[in-house]
Amino acid sequence: MLENIGATVAINDLLLQSHGGRMRFFPAWNATVLGAASFSTLRAYGAFLVSGSVDAGGTVGPVTVESELGGDVVFESAWSGHAPKVVSAGATIPTTVVSPGVYSFVSKAGSKYTISGN
Repeated sequence: MLENIGATVAINDLLLQSHGGRMRFFPAWNATVLGAASFSTLRAYGAFLVSGSVDAGGTVGPVTVESELGGDVVFESAWSGHAPKVVSAGATIPTTVVSPGVYSFVSKAGSKYTISGN
């Protein structure tokens, strides 16, 4: 439980939030002030391992989600203006619009998914 104590939680929440029924990528990271950032295999609620990066201009790169148990992946799009694209093993995975800017897709246990803005 050390990862839930003090500064570690604060830093993780700048990079990835997964409470409230959805994932948010770099929800509080001000890249123009703080610079580029990345994280690798942060654990999200629902047994997901998430990795991603943001450049110094605030553009979020592709985010990788590894599903350990399968189930719905619900996320806020980090790419405004168009629907994000989800790919796994070269195949496009259909997404559902949950609400404006929030999307979901069904994952399979042991599969990796790449979410991107293109």
